[in-house]
Parts: sequence; structure tokens; C-alpha cells
Amino acid sequence: METKLMDMPPSIKAFVKVTAEPEGDFATVVINARLSHEQQEKSCEHEESHLAEGDMDKACADDVEKEGHYVKKG
Repeated sequence: METKLMDMPPSIKAFVKVTAEPEGDFATVVINARLSHEQQEKSCEHEESHLAEGDMDKACADDVEKEGHYVKKG
């Protein structure tokens, strides 16, 4: 896994990009460089949790976010 900082609109905190490689899938977590250091760390942890939970294999990212936030808050 690789982590990169990128200037993005404030509405985007972070995202994960997974690419298929001959050796296996490779993930890149892209974090908004405009966030505070603390928010960057939280956003990175959030994206890593998606990888750990196998969310990248699910069909709809919006549904993944809704499910994850509902379970954590509910």
C-alpha cells in the first residue's frame, strides 16, 4: 500500500485507488493535502479500514459509506 497527498476540493477528504498488478492488487490511499495533520491521519485510518473490511469488492461506494457510518454511529 502507498499513501499520497493531493490537493483536492474540501468536500473530498480521501479515497482509495486499487490497481490490478500481476503480483496482486495494489492500493493507493490518496489524502487531501489541505486537511489538518490530525484529519489526514483520521482519513487515512478510515480508508485503510475499507481495505481491511474488503469494501473494495463491493459494487457501490456510496452504499459502503452509508453502511459503515450507520454501524459506527448506530
